[in-house]
Amino acid sequence: MVRATPGGRALSVLAAAVLVVALVALLVNVFSGGDSTETTTTLSETTTTVGSVELIEITPTQASATSSISEGFGASNLIDGDLDTEWQASQATTPLTLDFRFAQPQQIRYIEIYNITDQDRFLRNYRVNGYKITTDDLPGVENRNTLKDLAGGPQRIDIASVETMVLTIEILSNYPSQAVGGQPAFEEIVVAEVKFWGTPSN
Repeated sequence: MVRATPGGRALSVLAAAVLVVALVALLVNVFSGGDSTETTTTLSETTTTVGSVELIEITPTQASATSSISEGFGASNLIDGDLDTEWQASQATTPLTLDFRFAQPQQIRYIEIYNITDQDRFLRNYRVNGYKITTDDLPGVENRNTLKDLAGGPQRIDIASVETMVLTIEILSNYPSQAVGGQPAFEEIVVAEVKFWGTPSN
């Protein structure tokens, strides 16, 4: 039994070679699979971590207008969170400008403008059409566009802002008022609410 025949020795060598090949294949598979798993996990974590900044609603400390028909219809109604109150001014007054002031610098991403919701009253009043929006931190950047002639809202307007303390809306044109159901048209322009979304500046 101590002495092995040539055939036995060959069989032993062959078995050892097969065992070595199997071990090498197993090790390659384990290390290759481990690298692949780590790469997939890293990519997944990066995608999950990088997300959009959470925006908050920012309420100005003050709203003012170049004109209002009375104290009860002043610009403060635009930031009181109540869609049943509104700012009104004579459409014949020019220019019509709204200023919104903040207690600390804000990076405003967008604003939302709300018209009055009652369809008949909406049509019987003048409504904002063309506008220009500027901020005190980027005075050379103007946002000029038009609003849709729709009751209610919101209508979103993206804003260029970095450290804004004052945002100004200048009304450039309006949609004309009209008689509805035998009721006469009004001479005032009306906006119900303006909301601001962004983050405090660092």
